[in-house]
Amino acid sequence: MTAVVTAANVHDSQVAIPMERITETLLSWRYLLMDAAYDANAIRQYIEQRGRSAIIDRNRRRSGQVYPMEKAQSDLYRMRSAVERAYAHLKD
Repeated sequence: MTAVVTAANVHDSQVAIPMERITETLLSWRYLLMDAAYDANAIRQYIEQRGRSAIIDRNRRRSGQVYPMEKAQSDLYRMRSAVERAYAHLKD
């Protein structure tokens, strides 16, 4: 849907909100599935203020805690993870 090319020193989470702004002018959606690199309150708040659901894996390195997802969110996240694993195998 949207792609942004950045320098190697730019973390993915820094372009998450700008990419959301671009993408929301092109289409509508309900859920955003992101890995733990995007676990930031600003990203969650931006998504939820627009009436969408943020399904973002919690970054356990930050707090050392495990945050369980609701079952529906967990099921959606598992589908995302399966796709990521398939792409990883293709890259190998």
